[in-house]
Amino acid sequence: MSEGEHDGTYTSTVTALTPDPSGTLHIQKSGPNTTYSYTPNSTGISQAFTPNSHGQTLTFSITISGTTFNFSGQFTPTGGGNNKQYNGSVNDNSPKATTGSWTAKSQSPVPKESRKAG
Repeated sequence: MSEGEHDGTYTSTVTALTPDPSGTLHIQKSGPNTTYSYTPNSTGISQAFTPNSHGQTLTFSITISGTTFNFSGQFTPTGGGNNKQYNGSVNDNSPKATTGSWTAKSQSPVPKESRKAG
């Protein structure tokens, strides 16, 4: 499994949390290094991060308006007509530890069956 299979821009949707940490997840491999960033819709400001783990499970934290959100999701490769994606949960690191569901779907088009142009 190549690390590059996780590359892409993902539309990240989170439910049940305030402030809403939904946004865009970006993963890009360049040579031996992979860069990660997350842009919350609420701020539009990209935050680079180093994941706590990556591969089939991706866990990371970002801060929005003073609240730290801890993301954790399982990777599902592209297949069966669905784009690759992460599915998991997010908690807001508060004493109540409110948890919401998290889905991050790749914006890349699903590969089509190869067909002749024309």
